Amino acid sequence: MNEIGLISIVVPVHNEEGNIRRLYEGIKESLQALGCRYELIYVNDASRDDTPEIITDICRHDPAVKLLNFFRKYGQDAALAAGLREARGEVVIAMDGDLQDDPGDIRLFLREIESGFDVVCGWRKKRSIRNIFRRAIAFSGNKLGVFLFGVSFHDFNATFKAYKRSAIEKIFLFKGFHRFIPVMAVMAGLRVREIEIRNNSRFSGHSKYGYCGLSRVFSVPFTALALKLAMCLFNNQPQRLLPEVQYKIKPAGRPHPKKGKLSVVIPVYNEEKGISRTIEQCIGAKEEILTRTRLSDLEIIVVDDGSKDNTLKVAREYASFYGFSLISYAKNKNYGGAIQEGMNAAEGEYLAILDADGTYEPRSFTELFNTLDSQAADICVGSRMSAESRMPLTRKFGNILAASLINLASSTKVSDATSGMRIIRKQAYERLLPLAGGLEFGLAMTLKALREPGLKVVEARVPYYKRIGRSKLRTVKDGYRFSRLILSFILQNRGHFKRQAEAERHGAF
Repeated sequence: MNEIGLISIVVPVHNEEGNIRRLYEGIKESLQALGCRYELIYVNDASRDDTPEIITDICRHDPAVKLLNFFRKYGQDAALAAGLREARGEVVIAMDGDLQDDPGDIRLFLREIESGFDVVCGWRKKRSIRNIFRRAIAFSGNKLGVFLFGVSFHDFNATFKAYKRSAIEKIFLFKGFHRFIPVMAVMAGLRVREIEIRNNSRFSGHSKYGYCGLSRVFSVPFTALALKLAMCLFNNQPQRLLPEVQYKIKPAGRPHPKKGKLSVVIPVYNEEKGISRTIEQCIGAKEEILTRTRLSDLEIIVVDDGSKDNTLKVAREYASFYGFSLISYAKNKNYGGAIQEGMNAAEGEYLAILDADGTYEPRSFTELFNTLDSQAADICVGSRMSAESRMPLTRKFGNILAASLINLASSTKVSDATSGMRIIRKQAYERLLPLAGGLEFGLAMTLKALREPGLKVVEARVPYYKRIGRSKLRTVKDGYRFSRLILSFILQNRGHFKRQAEAERHGAF
């Protein structure tokens, strides 16, 4: 594919915050595997969610990505036209931003372009749409196109298409007519090819055509008849009757500034089997975390809490090679004490805890920080209560019971109060001191934050894996300490939460 030169990918988007990053990663991976030079152009059709902010963040870290912002919602035709005009590549590929178009199929389009075709159209032979009514509308629209224009295409509606640069200049986009690009390409004398592509289920968000696609019941027949009339009246030159789409692009603004450093504290005690993997994963995830968040830097602090095995020796070797901070104590300060020592030495505006037993993925800090940032929270706890969690059943049951009691007492929605992976703003952490020094450190932090006025606690689900090495948690002994802490929280704060709920009902908060 190297002989093609620069490839432009155009993606019109409207309220696709849940799909943007996955689509970007998919496109990047696909084109890098092909060895292609590329540019990726997102056209934001006045999204009302965080779509433009997410794309702006991607642009800041990847110069190959560009964002065009509309002043108001102009529609898919205008977004396509803007992206096609802005594209500089010898080949331009347009695709939807909802992840239903598979980036892995880009190679199929490029192969056909290389074989001599000017326009290559995608055919979603096996549609992911389950709604019978929407499937019927799509089928009828395709049959109408074949009947009116006499071109043998199976799928007029697919956005996923590839164009040679020379072909784009001969295709006109009118409002509501993007689905008839294959017709206009044929009428312009271009070589057009249709290929079968995959059609995935929408990953996140909702269809812009509504549940049943009713918006297309009348628009498709009307636009088809209007195009046919214009072509008949003006000898296959519809642009003489139908004006091209209009739009206005916002000037590029400044990207969002970085928010500060994240200090990751890793407490270790007799973790020689897991410490190597944890450090390597943390170092390896650093670039991804900084790329996908608004963090400016990531600091790693390992605190050896008087290990009796080779944990300290292994940690020193890694620290000397990678240059991260290592704190060690001859006398055991316990789990919570080690964490607090690490946080006292931390330089970041955000503090994080990561257990060293291989149960957590450091890259999950991306999701934790973005959740903390987007919800303006003070603490984000990594919840292990997902369906994929490999937590032992006894511990899982204990966590469910603990969360249920906390929620009942405080009217919150906590699912995992004891997680060993979390991020907290430094200012919020300082407000919560002093905290328990044992294994109940995380639980004590969560409970105290729920009680502290003005602090917001949120959660983000993270994968949880089987532990490397032997657990320090004792079911009976530590279970009793956790239960006592929760019971004390309930008894001390039941009046507080009752008064807070009444005040909120009366608009005092």
